Order: sequence, then C-alpha cells, then structure tokens
Amino acid sequence: MNIRVANLPLQFTEQDLKNLFAEYGEVREIKFLLEAQVEVNLEHQETENSVIEKLHGKEFNGNKLLVCADEENDRGLRPTSHGSGGQQPKPR
Repeated sequence: MNIRVANLPLQFTEQDLKNLFAEYGEVREIKFLLEAQVEVNLEHQETENSVIEKLHGKEFNGNKLLVCADEENDRGLRPTSHGSGGQQPKPR
C-alpha cells in the first residue's frame, strides 16, 4: 500500500516516520518528494482507508498531517500555512 503524506515538519528523520507508521504495518520504503511530502510503502496489516483515516489530521512534531492514498494525489496535497512554506524537508 502506498500512502502520500504532506505537511511534514521541516525537521524529521526517516526513523520518526517509521515510528509513526509502525502500528499500521511494516514500512517497506519511504520516498522523499517535493514540498515536505513523502510516499510511504507499507506492508498490509490494516486497510489503506483505515490508516489514512487514523493519520489524516494527526499532529506530528507540531504539524497536522495531510494523508491520502498515493493514486488520489493527482490533485496534489499542499501544506497549510502551518506547514513547510514550500521548503524541502530536512531528513537526518
């Protein structure tokens, strides 16, 4: 399952994301995209809709996450005014 996550804080680590998604399934891969967005590929443990419902709007290091199925991102997820301001995330 591929899930798109946006409105990430400026500073986060790959391990932070793995910890965030750990209860929903094993993280197979994280792809860093533009505008503080990532694509997370999860081993199925819960349904995609369940994961999206639980994480969309959840606070993560001071930002409310925008989460959708990867194929839904054709219209694009955009950070809110509380987001990155269009800057690249700085994973460590």
